Amino acid sequence: MSQYNFRGTNLTPGSDGAGFFDAEVSKWGFTLGFFGIHQFGTARAPSFSMGEGGGGGTSGIFRSLTFSPETVQTRFNEIDVFLTYHRQVGPVDIGVGNIGFFIERSAQTFVNVSLLGLYGPFPTVEDEQFDRVFIRIATSVIPHIQPGITYYQTLYNDGQDHFFYIAPHIPPNGTLVFYGSRFNDNYHERNDRLGGYLEGRLRGNFSITPRVDFNPYSVISVSFHDRSEPVPDAVKFKDVLRGRSLSGFNAAQVGFELPIHLLHVVGNSNGPYAPPDLNLSLIPSVAYSYHISVPPAGTDRNEVWGGVKFDLSF
Repeated sequence: MSQYNFRGTNLTPGSDGAGFFDAEVSKWGFTLGFFGIHQFGTARAPSFSMGEGGGGGTSGIFRSLTFSPETVQTRFNEIDVFLTYHRQVGPVDIGVGNIGFFIERSAQTFVNVSLLGLYGPFPTVEDEQFDRVFIRIATSVIPHIQPGITYYQTLYNDGQDHFFYIAPHIPPNGTLVFYGSRFNDNYHERNDRLGGYLEGRLRGNFSITPRVDFNPYSVISVSFHDRSEPVPDAVKFKDVLRGRSLSGFNAAQVGFELPIHLLHVVGNSNGPYAPPDLNLSLIPSVAYSYHISVPPAGTDRNEVWGGVKFDLSF
């Protein structure tokens, strides 16, 4: 993919893109899955941190000094493990499940302070872990269109965080920003609230030719304090440093996938261990996101990205 965009937030801004895999196995209504993604190159954002929750604060004024940060992310790897149970009740499809997110990140922050120059590198948000449960309600009674709504609730939220404070005066060595252990809730960078979000989605499935499908989709997301957003013209240092948690509409997204069916092998149906049907497809995709709330640093109000994948099912 040209970027890793999660719910409208570019988690690899300015990088060379990302490579990913997704593996799922289903039986008896259960689906066990693994998703992994790796950043190519180096990502940069004008913020105090980059994080799954939307990143930290951006430029601001504190004690008559303007702070302009930049976070450089040299490594980003994510593994998600999920288990879903699906059941159809009349025309309604109901799914419940759990997702564990494991993020490995290497990043540093530099801060340009007006009249004083550039400081850093400083430690910033790095590895993170999350656990979320979700419930999904959808229906497939409408031909070619599947509407659905999903609510996600965070049960666990932790990660490497750091504590910043401002010295009461500028020491002779010129050091202005210090860091240490996380003791003061007002000055840590991560949004560690156990928030949630609601997502409405429309999926389409249309056959163009026997070998080519057109699958459009649209998504809109509402956040309940699980994300952060910058505070424009912030004057409180906690707002300069980490922004504020978001309650309200997050982002709207539209896009499509274009499955191109390359191979279909019919399995031998004789015997209990007969090989199943095998399907191989090449799937290019394009997406557009409009950020309804204040976009995190490194994410544009309007984001466009795309990618391509191979899909093998049997």
